[in-house]
Amino acid sequence: MSTEKVHSGRRKYKPVPDVSRKDPNVSPFDAILAKEQRTREALIAMEETKLLAEKVKECRRREGVNHYEKCEQIARAYLKRISTPGFKDSPVEMSDIE
Repeated sequence: MSTEKVHSGRRKYKPVPDVSRKDPNVSPFDAILAKEQRTREALIAMEETKLLAEKVKECRRREGVNHYEKCEQIARAYLKRISTPGFKDSPVEMSDIE
């Protein structure tokens, strides 16, 4: 049994090359693995975006009239995240915000 610890709470998956089923040289198994990985990354990105939105909401409630100054960093990160087409390509890292 593996004793490897996952620090971020995520499972570690082996990276697979980004392929599509339309490529005739790709096995169907590899195409399915690539699709699963893209789906997993998209779901993680959406959940991280939801967490950012929740942080913005909590900060605004906590700071009241000063929320423009106190919550600016989180709000800008959220805006950058939702303005990027395809959340998974967004350069915003959750570890940068706290």
